[in-house]
Amino acid sequence: MPLYGKTNHKELAEVVLEYEVELCKANKMSEMILAATLIMSNKILDDETFKYYLEGRNDTLFVIFLSNSLPIINKLLYKKTIITKFLQTC
Repeated sequence: MPLYGKTNHKELAEVVLEYEVELCKANKMSEMILAATLIMSNKILDDETFKYYLEGRNDTLFVIFLSNSLPIINKLLYKKTIITKFLQTC
């Protein structure tokens, strides 16, 4: 996902995430990849959009991936409180 240039980064991130959600629903892709994309796009997406893509994600591997990524999340993410609240509900 390009994070530079004149591309509308938020729009691009949303298109990629929508595509990945559809692949996850069709069992054609692991939700871990979706989690990784969310982590990569955390600066691009506003809080509401970020929460939207977390909703309905209860796949065990997704939760484990996010849990294991907490050290990275604590250092890099603006959305760490959103992810922490999400993990507490799982």
